[in-house]
Amino acid sequence: NFNANPKNVTPFQKVKLLNKPFFRLIKDFNFYYLPSQFSFMTDMDRSYNETQLRNIQDFSSPFPTTYNKTFFWNRSYDLRYDITKSLKFNFHAENIALIDEPVMYGQKVSKDDASAYSHWKDTIWNGPSGILNGGRTTNYRHNFDLNYTVPINKIPLFNWISLNARYGGTYDWNTSPRLANAELKLGNTIKNSNTEQLSSSLNMTQLYNKIPVLSRINQKYAKAKKTKKEKEQVQYPKVGDPPKIVNFKAKTPKPISHKLKTIDVTAKLTDKNGKEIKAKTDIVNENLIILTTDSDYQEVNVLVTGQRDKQDNPFIIFLEQTARVLMMVKTVNITYSENNGTILPGYLPNTQFVGMSQDNQGIWAPGWKFISGMQDIDFGRKAAEQYGWITKDSVLNMPYQMTNSKTLNIRVTVEPVKNMRIELSANRTESSNFSEYYHYNASMSQFESSNKLYTGSFSMTYNTWNTSFKKFGDNYFSQAFEDFKNYRITIANRLAALRMENAYAGTYNYQGATDPNTGFPDGYGPTSQEVLIPAFLAAYSGKNPSSIALTAFPGIMSMSPNWSINFTGLTGIKIIKEYFQSVTIAHSYRSTYSVNSFSTNLDYNPMDGLSWVRYSLGNFIPEREINGVSISEQFSPLISVDVTMKNSILAKVEYKRSRNLSFNLANTQINEMQQRDLIIGTGYRIKDLAFNINGKPFKSDLNLRGNVSIRNDMALIRKLDQLNNNQQLNQLTSGNKTIAIEFTADYQLGPNFTASLFYKRDVRKPKISSTFETYNTNIGVSLRFTLAQ
Repeated sequence: NFNANPKNVTPFQKVKLLNKPFFRLIKDFNFYYLPSQFSFMTDMDRSYNETQLRNIQDFSSPFPTTYNKTFFWNRSYDLRYDITKSLKFNFHAENIALIDEPVMYGQKVSKDDASAYSHWKDTIWNGPSGILNGGRTTNYRHNFDLNYTVPINKIPLFNWISLNARYGGTYDWNTSPRLANAELKLGNTIKNSNTEQLSSSLNMTQLYNKIPVLSRINQKYAKAKKTKKEKEQVQYPKVGDPPKIVNFKAKTPKPISHKLKTIDVTAKLTDKNGKEIKAKTDIVNENLIILTTDSDYQEVNVLVTGQRDKQDNPFIIFLEQTARVLMMVKTVNITYSENNGTILPGYLPNTQFVGMSQDNQGIWAPGWKFISGMQDIDFGRKAAEQYGWITKDSVLNMPYQMTNSKTLNIRVTVEPVKNMRIELSANRTESSNFSEYYHYNASMSQFESSNKLYTGSFSMTYNTWNTSFKKFGDNYFSQAFEDFKNYRITIANRLAALRMENAYAGTYNYQGATDPNTGFPDGYGPTSQEVLIPAFLAAYSGKNPSSIALTAFPGIMSMSPNWSINFTGLTGIKIIKEYFQSVTIAHSYRSTYSVNSFSTNLDYNPMDGLSWVRYSLGNFIPEREINGVSISEQFSPLISVDVTMKNSILAKVEYKRSRNLSFNLANTQINEMQQRDLIIGTGYRIKDLAFNINGKPFKSDLNLRGNVSIRNDMALIRKLDQLNNNQQLNQLTSGNKTIAIEFTADYQLGPNFTASLFYKRDVRKPKISSTFETYNTNIGVSLRFTLAQ
């Protein structure tokens, strides 16, 4: 184990010419001579097991003794090297090797048999898989990470941006099992993977502060939270106004309305000769005081002076607040990551150095790129045809595989007004898997590939708010489903128009003629996958079918944000603050569109971007076969109000909605599930409730909680009645109205002993006749004892 604390080298740190902020990127250049850590660990594990089974039926015919022995040699390596302060490299490798012992001397090795012992010892030390040759590797694996903090924030113009890049790679080599038939060569298995990630954080406040006037506004309102407001002196009457002359009667209160909007006031009374008169001052509110004198006075001059928080010009305040609204975007976080992997079975070369070995041509197999996790779609073909690294044995039946997934996440924090926080988020994920088989054709003396297959899945945030609140008509009629039915012809005509513009349209004599039976253009019938999915998305998102993307995999620009809103500013209102300790209003919306799975169509043959192959029913086949798509939408909650009153009463009202749409393309059927939840909860804590049980006093808080929830849910199947002019055919398959009432009371009888009284009542009323109503009631007392250490 080697640990070091190498000195950081900064060659330009003392160059005065680079002191200006513009040259910080050059001035801060640094590096380390040595890694900070290198470690190596090794262990050997030899086991021997001998089993003798007894033949209890015939002692004269003993069973042969069986032996099981292993001699493993494990080695691991770790390297940590901070190349610079912002560029860091970590590497870890593991090697599992097996030291093969001679089979003929497998029973027992004894020094009494000098010849056998010498042979065993020589094999263990000097054999092909002996200790001096490192053993026979059965598994090698390494992984590494390279993290780079891009110094873009050292450039003054971009100091509001932070950018991080990461590359991680893995490589595995696994030996093939040893077979009794040594002529069979299954080959080893190698695989690699990589992770590429780029993340950026934008501090928008720092960007705004580059504009002086915006910087002053931000500083002003930031200081307002930490420092006291500046005071200003005020008086009544104002300077230059006529004096306030009042007559006083002894012991008779005299109200003075000064309208100074402050309670920090003093009153000075003087007679007509300028002599000060003593008076009692009672402050009623920020605009009114009451003065009382001990004697009668005539023509008394009253002067009220005070101080109050300095008020800005209302027009200036309006402009500042407008600027703050325009600066409501506070942070933006963007993360893009890509994961890739390759698995190659039937690999013949062994391992010598970091999982590689030299082949007959002097090439290090499988190559630096592969062990670094890099991907090459043609790697399998090259390994088989060009380098001869793949076994030619026909017993190999494992496919060459590649995986890929891409994820984009965007998160934005918005604060439009004080105490209101909005989180916007959008994401898009696409995963794909590729596999094919390589077999050696002995008659042709070449490798051939077969059964190429692409599969995958897809999901992205997708806004369907426009149709969320549309009510059902008679027989559960849905306007969105009706729009889906009608939008198909628009989508089909658009697809046909694009195909007619294709260069091969004339070759195939394609004119987009209308089918007299369906009314749809040739090749894009009412059940075509390419027609159904865009029509489904347009109908349930409320978008225009004439402009929606004609694909089941919308691009990045089609992502829509989800959001959550939290507002705690109501306690800033005086009358609410008087009774409530906190009031929180929340709202959240999430909607996701997903392609559950897809696979490539083996008959698809693109020519100039399109395939002209058709199904037996006449529709053009799509590039990817999709079984179904879905939309999942949740208002969780649609609205929630959570309050805590100053008298310890807690209350919460929450309303949630959800909708799940699953579209089965095989039968043009949509399964729709909807759920509505209303939850009303309250709680109260009676502090320090005391009573006696058999003369023993108890004193603790009594916590009371109650909830009432009402849930309505239903599941529908929607499809088109082909025999009745494609009218909606809607069937309710399940549904319930569930009412739950719950009450609990907890009282702590000791440090680890709690007694509870509970009551719960559930009533479920089904919406279909095949099920029946159910009523469940639970009531009782529970005693909970906690064993504390």
